[in-house]
Amino acid sequence: MITLFRSSLRARLALVAFVSVAAVLGASGLWLDQRLGSVVTLSFDRRLETILIALATALDVDDDSGALVVAHRLPDPRFEAALSGWYWEVEEEGVVIAASRSLWGGRIAPIDARGEALRVVSRDVPSPDDGSPLIIRVAAPERALAEEKAAARAVVIATLGPLAILLSLLAAVLVSAALVPVKRLARGLDAVRRGEVKRLAAPPERELAPFAEAVNALLASHEATLARARSAAADLSHALKTPLAALATLPDPEGRIADQVARMRRLTERHLARARIAGASYGERAALHTVVADLLAVMRRIHPRVAFTLEGPAARVAVEAADLEEMMGALLDNAGKWAAWSVRVRIIPDGPRVKIAIEDDGPGLQDAEAARARGVSLDRRHAGSGLGLAIVDEIAALYGAELRLGRSPAGGLAAELDLPAAS
Repeated sequence: MITLFRSSLRARLALVAFVSVAAVLGASGLWLDQRLGSVVTLSFDRRLETILIALATALDVDDDSGALVVAHRLPDPRFEAALSGWYWEVEEEGVVIAASRSLWGGRIAPIDARGEALRVVSRDVPSPDDGSPLIIRVAAPERALAEEKAAARAVVIATLGPLAILLSLLAAVLVSAALVPVKRLARGLDAVRRGEVKRLAAPPERELAPFAEAVNALLASHEATLARARSAAADLSHALKTPLAALATLPDPEGRIADQVARMRRLTERHLARARIAGASYGERAALHTVVADLLAVMRRIHPRVAFTLEGPAARVAVEAADLEEMMGALLDNAGKWAAWSVRVRIIPDGPRVKIAIEDDGPGLQDAEAARARGVSLDRRHAGSGLGLAIVDEIAALYGAELRLGRSPAGGLAAELDLPAAS
């Protein structure tokens, strides 16, 4: 869970939003519960006061006996049920002169005969016969007050519960809305990576504009660095050709100089080929069919005895044109060297990928030979350093592509290159 929050901006924003909603609603719920509890208590006491006033107005003097009596009973049946918890009494000089039937002959106390806590209000009132002041008490069970508070609390919970769900959903929507610009920026970066565009579009959000500018500046700097590296590689290639050619003409009875010159040429070819790789030059796309068709025209002149054919629809790949030419040139030249009569090239679109298969009718490779074919020349009869497949592997890896070697239907070598398609 901790790893999720560290790795996900959405999870962190959602957590902050949900904690904020919970804190605000929790504090609001406690405050409302306290305030409603006070209101319910005040209302409960006022009802008891109302009952007390009704008793005071009901006191009268009996014409026959001259004793104080309650002229009429309260309509509330709870004062009639024995030990109901709802009681009233009228006291004169310490003597109860009138009481509710629910008292069952007892007196009002903080706890009644059943052990139930009571809430009591009392008031001194003048006697109707101008005698000693009277004390009227009215009592109700604390349980009744607690039930009313619980009912008020249930209203608060019933209100805040759906509100919490609504605010949580709203927070989720706000988090998603806040991340829309980030997603748009990510889609822009992916479009640059796939070769659909060369630069990020300036986002309308001021907070993200510096990021887009920094990325675009980095891309521009990378392209400039890559161009300088290619230029330096070309200069180095021209600078080394003449000295190596001169070394090859020196007297060499034992062939040691020739071996060293050949080794230097292989190393030079490898490093120059790696320097020519564009690789991370984002925003590039190439027309696969056009590049292959142009290369086949060259291969027909280099290998006139071999028939080269091209099959498949036009397709665009998210690969820099120079890198595509480097890979396809190496694979086609390798096929032309080994083919007996023909080389077939097939372009196979496959959703977000494009496969291109180069199949020859030569001797092919055994499984063990295919495993070590990259970077090693398997037959000295054919000119070359044996670095072609290694360079193809390196370039393909930069684009998330893959080179697979196997048997062709004609029994020769089948080299299949799986490339990312460009939208």
